[in-house]
Amino acid sequence: MNKWIRITAFSLLIWTCVPINAFVSAQSSYENLDQRLQSVEEYLQNIPDILQNFSMTLQDSMNSMNADIQNSIQQQVQYSSFRKVLLNPTSTAFQRIDTNAGVFLIAVQKTEEIDGGYRLHLSVGNPNIADYRDFKIRLSWGEEWNPNASISYQQWRNSLTTADYSFKGSLVKGVWSPVSVDVVPSTRRTLGVLECSMEVSSIEMSN
Repeated sequence: MNKWIRITAFSLLIWTCVPINAFVSAQSSYENLDQRLQSVEEYLQNIPDILQNFSMTLQDSMNSMNADIQNSIQQQVQYSSFRKVLLNPTSTAFQRIDTNAGVFLIAVQKTEEIDGGYRLHLSVGNPNIADYRDFKIRLSWGEEWNPNASISYQQWRNSLTTADYSFKGSLVKGVWSPVSVDVVPSTRRTLGVLECSMEVSSIEMSN
């Protein structure tokens, strides 16, 4: 009799425990599912902000790219002709420079350090068949243009120091004419760019 009582009690224990374990497992699965649904809902709620941030970042990148392209075009157009040329203070190589009266040649023969800046010894060559009289050289100098800088190309150009140098005398045909200009104030760093243009006052014709 006691044996049957023990078997019956054990059987009841098994039948009562199984539903409880199943209920606990189902409850845990429901909680996990609920947490996942909450995570999905939070993500969906954040989508407008994510899209807005992405749109702003994309717009900033496009604006930056457009500015770089525009600056590059401006720089290429600036030196597409020889009306303005870039001089190298450390090189004696000559180059062509176009003026209001024709084509000339210009070269830096020597760079000399002076108080507050540098003295450039230039040579101006006249390859034409006529003599010219009186001329003006305009120099602009400053730090080298950095495309990755926070300022635009035009703002950089506005930061350059510009000076005019007038000379009396003749530019004789087939001859190099030496001239000197003082680039003040300047340092090695602010001579990263040395831009030059030139104008001639008159032409001398033989009778």
